Amino acid sequence: TKANGDIILESLVSQLKRKGYCLENAFVSYFSPKAELFISCAADPIPRTSVIPLEEFQGYPYLTIRAKLAKSALEARNISAEAGDHAAEGKGKRPKERKISFIIDKVTQWRKLYSGVPDENGQIIKYSLEEAAAKVGVSK
Repeated sequence: TKANGDIILESLVSQLKRKGYCLENAFVSYFSPKAELFISCAADPIPRTSVIPLEEFQGYPYLTIRAKLAKSALEARNISAEAGDHAAEGKGKRPKERKISFIIDKVTQWRKLYSGVPDENGQIIKYSLEEAAAKVGVSK
């Protein structure tokens, strides 16, 4: 872990490999209890800059890691590209890279708006997926 409590993903994956888990050329993600979804991280070999923020798992008894195995490093990079807004499909250029915590905050805001939020009169207002995404400032 880093001094601030963040988990260094490369160190975690290295420890799991030493314990016998087959993670060579795997694409790694973790479950975010706050966002209630898996967050894509990186393909093996994991960059030293990849971290899981402390606020993602603080207060939860465990951390769930998922690895999608690839036959080669090239396939792992392809999985990584597909996870990043389907950049491999050639539908325009890939949007700018963002921190995981930024994305989690946006998804959380988006889901709250979609699920319904009270207005000043206490009435619950539910937004469509498109409306909620526009209010948060992201694409659906």
